[in-house]
Amino acid sequence: MNLRLKSVFLRLMVLGGLSIGMLAFLYAQQIRLPANISIVLTESTTDSIKIYYNIGRGWNEEDSTSTKLSGQKEVVKLGLPLKQIDHYRIDTAAGDARIVMNQLCFESMLRSICWNARELADKMVPFNGVVSYGLVENGLEIVTLGNDPYFAFEGNDTLYHSQVAKPGRLALVVWSIILAGLLYISWLLCQWRGFSIIKSAYRTARERGFAMGIGQASMVFSLLCIVIALSWVGVYELGPWVYLPLIVLVTIIVLVGAGSEFSPMGYLKSILAQLGSQNVSRYEVLLVSLLIILPSVFFLLMTWNQEFPNIGDHEYHRGANKRAYYELRHHYMLLSFLVIGLVISVMVGKIWLYCILAIASLVWVGSSIELHSILYRYPGGGRFISAPLIRLALGEWLSIFNASRLTNFASIVMWLLVLRPLLIGKWPSISILPFALMLFYQAEMVYFFTSVYLEPWALILIALTLELLLVNPGKNAYLKACLLLGMAAIIKEPAIFFVPWFWLAGRPWAKGLTHFKNAVLVGIASILPFIIYYLVRQEHGVSRYKSIGFEYLFSESWWTEMGYRMSFHLGTSGLILMLGVALLWLYFLVKKRHGIDRLSLVCIIGASMTVFFMFNLDFSGHTYTGYFRFYLPMYVLMIAPVLLLSFSTKRRKSSNSFVGLVSLCVVIGHGPKLFDYLSLTFSHDAARNFTEHYDSPVFLPIRALVDKAEKAGALKPGVAEFIHVNHVTGWNQPESGYKDLDRRYDLRMEGQYLCECSDENAVVLAPFVYYTGLNKRLLDPEAETVDQLPREFIKRWDQMRSIRSQCLASLKKTCDFYAQEDVKGEAVGGIGIRY
Repeated sequence: MNLRLKSVFLRLMVLGGLSIGMLAFLYAQQIRLPANISIVLTESTTDSIKIYYNIGRGWNEEDSTSTKLSGQKEVVKLGLPLKQIDHYRIDTAAGDARIVMNQLCFESMLRSICWNARELADKMVPFNGVVSYGLVENGLEIVTLGNDPYFAFEGNDTLYHSQVAKPGRLALVVWSIILAGLLYISWLLCQWRGFSIIKSAYRTARERGFAMGIGQASMVFSLLCIVIALSWVGVYELGPWVYLPLIVLVTIIVLVGAGSEFSPMGYLKSILAQLGSQNVSRYEVLLVSLLIILPSVFFLLMTWNQEFPNIGDHEYHRGANKRAYYELRHHYMLLSFLVIGLVISVMVGKIWLYCILAIASLVWVGSSIELHSILYRYPGGGRFISAPLIRLALGEWLSIFNASRLTNFASIVMWLLVLRPLLIGKWPSISILPFALMLFYQAEMVYFFTSVYLEPWALILIALTLELLLVNPGKNAYLKACLLLGMAAIIKEPAIFFVPWFWLAGRPWAKGLTHFKNAVLVGIASILPFIIYYLVRQEHGVSRYKSIGFEYLFSESWWTEMGYRMSFHLGTSGLILMLGVALLWLYFLVKKRHGIDRLSLVCIIGASMTVFFMFNLDFSGHTYTGYFRFYLPMYVLMIAPVLLLSFSTKRRKSSNSFVGLVSLCVVIGHGPKLFDYLSLTFSHDAARNFTEHYDSPVFLPIRALVDKAEKAGALKPGVAEFIHVNHVTGWNQPESGYKDLDRRYDLRMEGQYLCECSDENAVVLAPFVYYTGLNKRLLDPEAETVDQLPREFIKRWDQMRSIRSQCLASLKKTCDFYAQEDVKGEAVGGIGIRY
C-alpha cells in the first residue's frame, strides 16, 4: 500500500512539475484575462467616447471600442483585448464637446487600478483639438474643438492592463495542482483496454525508430507551409475545418505509417561527410563568395542612408513586414520554444513529435492574426524573415526599410554558405561562379536583392531547384525541387507555375508504382499550400489579375516596348550575352551529352514560358511590358545552360581555366550596365529615379535639404516644430520613410503647393521629380507617348515642374534662409526657413 501511494505521489509530482512548466511558459507568453477601462463621467455633451489601444499595429479602427453616452452622470465600461497593449488613448466625438471625468479604472476579475480626477490631471496629456483641460468642482474637465481630439497617458502606460489582467504566480500554482490531477486521471483512463489501439500504434512507431518516409515528410511540409502562409491572410476566419482534418491526417500518417526513408540525423551526417570530402579550400570558398556578393554589398552600403523610394510597392511591403514583426513579437516565447524544439528533435532523430507540436502552436499563433484585406495580395511565407532586423531598425536606424533590404541581401549569403551546402551538398567553388555572376552581376538583380520586395528569397529557392534537377539528378532530387518550389510559392506566387514542369521532368511514371505514389503525394503537398491560400484570397475578394487578352501580345507596339526595356535593363553587351545563352540552349538541346537530361531542359523552358505568358496575356499586363521584376523567376531559369556549362566540364584538366573564361565573358557582358548603375550611387539618389519602372522609384531630396539646413544652423529640433513638405508624387506619404526626421520634426504633407514662407508656414520644403532612367525620354518634347507611361502621375509631375523656377524664386524672396539641391545642374528641390 505504501509502495502504491509512493508511486501515485511520484507520478503526481512529475505531472505537477510538467504542468507548472507549461503554465509558467503560458505566463511568460503574457496571457491575459478579460479586462476593461471603467470611466465615471459626471457631465458630457458629446454623444460617444472611444478607446483606441495600440497592440503593435498603430492606431486604427479595428483596434478600438466605443460606447454611446447619455449626457448624464454614468459609468462607462470599454473592453480591452486579450493581448499585450503598448499604448492607449481616449477619443471624444469630433467638434465642440465637453466632458467631466471623475474617475478612471483598469478592471478585471483579479484586481483594479483607479485614479481620481486630481491624479488623472497629472497622469494624462491632451492632444489635437483639446482646447481646455483642468480640474473643476466635480472632476477633470475636458473641452474639445477639432476633428480628432483625444488625450492619452503620459509616460509608460503599458503596465496598467498587464497589472490587472495578467494572472498572478500564486494562481499558476493552484492551476498547476488542478491540472496535475486532471493529467493523472487521463493517464489512468489510458490504462483502459479501449485505448489499446493508441498504445499499439505508438509502440509500432517507436519500434520503427520514428523515421519518416518521404510521403510523411511531404505532408508535414505541406501543413507547416499552409499554417505559415495562411496565418498571414487570416484563414482562421474559415473555421477549424481547415486545420483539424490536416492535423489528424498527418498525425495518423506519422504514427501509424512510419517508414525508414528519411532520418534527419542521418541526413545531416551524410551532408557533413560529403562536404568534408570535397576538394575545395576555405580560401576558394571565401574568395568566390566575396566575389559574388561584391556588387550587392557595395550598392547596399552606398545607399544605406538613401531617400525614401516613392511609388512602387515599397511602402506597402514596409508596412506589411512591420506588421509581421509585431505579430511575431506577441508570440516570441512560443516561437523561441519551437526553434529550440526543432534543434533538439533533429539531434535525437524524433522530428515527428516536433512537427505535431509546431502545427498546433502555429495554428494557435495564426488564430490571433487579423489583417486588412489589402494584405491578402501576397502569401505570408516571406514576411517573417526580416522580423529580427526590423526590431533593430525600430531603434536607432535611419530607415526601417533597411531591415528588409538587409534581409534580402542576406539571402545571397544564405544560398552560398547555408542552403547550398545543406540541400545540394556543395560549398561555393569556381564551378558555381559563372551562374552566380549571371545572377548577381546583373544591374536589376543588384537593385531587387537590396530592396524591400519579396522576390529575392523565392529566387534563391528557384536557383536551388535548378541544381537539384540538372546537377544532382538523384532519384528523389526532383521531388525535393518541387517542395522547394512550393515553399517559394508561399513567398512569391509565380513559382507555383514551375511545380508541374519540374514534377514531369523527374519522370515519376518510369520509376515504379511505389515511387509514383510518393511522387503524387509530394506533388500535392507542394501545391496545396498555395491553392488554399489562393482560395482564401479569392474568398476575400482580392484578385491580382483581370482577364486574358491576346490583342496586345506580339503587336508592333509590344515589340517596340520590349526592345526598349531590354536594351535599357541589359545594355548592348548584356543583350549579346543573353544571345550567347540562347545559343547554349540550342547546343545542349541538340547535342546529346552524358549526364544531361533533355527532358529536364524542355521542362525548364516550358516553366519559363508559362510565367512569360502569364504576365503578357493578362489584360492589364501590357502596361508592364518589359517590367524586369515580373521576369525575374523566368530569368533564373533561362540562364540554366550557364550552370550546365560549368559542371559539364568539371572532369577536364582545364575545367577551372574554362570556367574562369566563361566567368570573364559574363562580367564583360553584364559589367558595363552594372558599372553605370553602381556609379549612380556617387550622385544624388534622384539620379536613380525610374530605373525600376516608369513610375518608380522616385527619390525626393527631403533628407538632403533638411541636412543642409541643420548644418547651416538654420534648422534645429525644438525651434521649428513643423516642416511643410509639398506632396509632389501623387502617391504614398514620404514621411513614413523618414523615421529619423520624424523624431525631430513633424513632417506635414501639403496637398496645396506652398512656395513661400509665412508665420503659419515657417519651414517649407519644395521637392520636384527628376526625370532620368526610363523616363529620360520625357525631356524630349517630340518624343512619342507610350501606353506604359503612368499618365496620372506625369500630369502632376509636369505641372509641378512647370512652376519650379517661380516657386524656388519665391522661397528665396520670402524666407530668411534658403538652400537648394541640384542633380547634374538641375534643381530637384529647395527649402526655405523664416526665423
